[in-house]
Amino acid sequence: MVRLVVLAGVAAVLLLLGNNVRWAQPQPQPQQRAGQLAPAALTDAWVLTTFTDGRVLGEGMHVLGLTLGGGPAAFVPLTGDPLVFTPGRDARGAAWAGGEPTVFRDPSVAFHDGWFHLVFTTELCAGLPTLAFHCDRRQRRDGLPARFGYARSRDLLSWSDSRPVTVPLPGACNVWAPEIYLLTRAEAASRGPLSADGRLAVAMVVVSISTPASGSEELSDCPWDFGPSAGASRHRPYQMLTSDFERWTPPALLFEPLYAESAIDALLFRAPHPPNKSEARGAPPRPDRLSGGPGAERTYVVYKSEKNGDPSSPCEWRRGQRGAPLGAARCTLVLRLL
Repeated sequence: MVRLVVLAGVAAVLLLLGNNVRWAQPQPQPQQRAGQLAPAALTDAWVLTTFTDGRVLGEGMHVLGLTLGGGPAAFVPLTGDPLVFTPGRDARGAAWAGGEPTVFRDPSVAFHDGWFHLVFTTELCAGLPTLAFHCDRRQRRDGLPARFGYARSRDLLSWSDSRPVTVPLPGACNVWAPEIYLLTRAEAASRGPLSADGRLAVAMVVVSISTPASGSEELSDCPWDFGPSAGASRHRPYQMLTSDFERWTPPALLFEPLYAESAIDALLFRAPHPPNKSEARGAPPRPDRLSGGPGAERTYVVYKSEKNGDPSSPCEWRRGQRGAPLGAARCTLVLRLL
């Protein structure tokens, strides 16, 4: 069993790996240091993927494992942490269209058909190779589209097929935090075939995108940053589907955020859903729900809701007193049923 489990409000994704995962040997195999795990040890474990800063492209990705068969209840880095690969070249060695990515942030991983599929943020501002959240559109690089990054691996250590995924949304000011989500057959069927041969989607990537508040499709009308100058510009979650991780559908709005606020870092997961009053009386479930009867698993989304540009309510993360975990101040996490 491989089940995707997500953490909301943090730049991390959890995978639960069962004993049916068959690991390939990484080539070349990194040297294992004390306190690190080899991937083959993760036959019954949680795996967490995250990053530290992301402002340096070569910083790498952190993959940590927590084995469920006893031992210390702590996440341990995998062999070779941090895992550094160089996005910017595809499987044939050709340079990415638009040039190599500027940052490596927000890694999200899903396991499908023997491969770990990775997506990640490549730019802070669409069309701009900048390491800051200030988007001077006068410095825009021609030929650099709105996009996110993709790569895949057999063993979580050796990554290949690195390539950009263009997000063809006119006026997209940024493309942040792509989250990959494997679809059930019912979810895929509800969206219809993606090609003439009837192939259904196997995965969906959800990205947070903002566009100019004026409705303009010109990048020059994007806000200078995503804080004080954002004004009425909001982040919305868009979905892109794929049947083969090669071709992707154009972005489509997944849902309209509540309270006219920004929805950032949208994470999808499945959980048993309690019956509503009509279902409890034996009525059929609502047609927009993809699962069956009461108690069946349904798809939820949890996202961070905040007011862009409102200096009185910034979304901040603060360390609690006496070593308590990080907690959010003036942030709202919204949970909703899709």
